[in-house]
Amino acid sequence: YLQVNADALDRKVQLEGISSHEPNGSLIRPPVLIGPNCHIAEESQIGPHTVIGPNCIIKNGVAIENSVFWAGVTVGAGSKIRNSIIAQNSTIGEGKNINEESVI
Repeated sequence: YLQVNADALDRKVQLEGISSHEPNGSLIRPPVLIGPNCHIAEESQIGPHTVIGPNCIIKNGVAIENSVFWAGVTVGAGSKIRNSIIAQNSTIGEGKNINEESVI
C-alpha cells in the first residue's frame, strides 16, 4: 500500500488530486500530495512520498515521511510519523513517535 502511493507520487502510475501547501515556514519535500481543506502548521516537515487526505490538521513541528493519511486525521505538535498508514479520523497526540510500518 505504501509502495503504490510512492509509485503514484513518482508518476509511475496516474493519480488525480490536489497538491498544495501553506507557505508558512513548513518544509514540503516532494513528492507530496495534500488534499483540500488541510492545515499544515508552522515548522512542520512533510515528505517525501507522503499523501495527506482531505480535512487533515497537522500541528506545529510535526515530521511526516513516507506515509499515507486518510481523511480527517489530526496530528499533535511535535509528533514524528514515518512509513505508516493513518486511517480516517484518527488523532495522534502531541510528541508521539509512530514507528516504521505502523497502521493506525
